[in-house]
Amino acid sequence: YSSSTILSAVTGIAGPSGGSQEKPVGTVYVSVRSRQKEIVRRLELYKEYENLDRRKIRMLTTETALRMVLELYEQKAEA
Repeated sequence: YSSSTILSAVTGIAGPSGGSQEKPVGTVYVSVRSRQKEIVRRLELYKEYENLDRRKIRMLTTETALRMVLELYEQKAEA
């Protein structure tokens, strides 16, 4: 149990190994949740960016997760 207002979770394949045909390196799932709402996204970073490495995948994932937290917070503020 957590008393946090908003939670986030991330899982995926940041590489350099571990990818497969179904889930290539750069496939990441991000979830952001409040008590009232949840946003879940599948990121296919390998389709959007060239020359991905582990550092870049982690940076892009963190940026996306933070944007999703802001999105959820803004939706909560509007309600």
